[in-house]
Amino acid sequence: MSNKYKDFADAFIADYVNAEGYPPEGDMQLAREYATRCKLRAEKEGMAANSFEIHLGVTLEKYIHNAIIAANDAEVERLASKDS
Repeated sequence: MSNKYKDFADAFIADYVNAEGYPPEGDMQLAREYATRCKLRAEKEGMAANSFEIHLGVTLEKYIHNAIIAANDAEVERLASKDS
């Protein structure tokens, strides 16, 4: 069964989240900004912005923060394999 909130968040992340460097530990500012933009877009699509946590199992901020970390990890791995 499709989870439209996860699909929406994943599409937003694919469009906007890039490897721009790791945020300082505990710094959620970038994730918070992305989450706000994502929720605004979701509302325009008729989705309840406050329902992401229910469908993702974590806050949208945390979900996006994890995606930021994963994007940076993937870039580090890509660069390391390029040097090998």
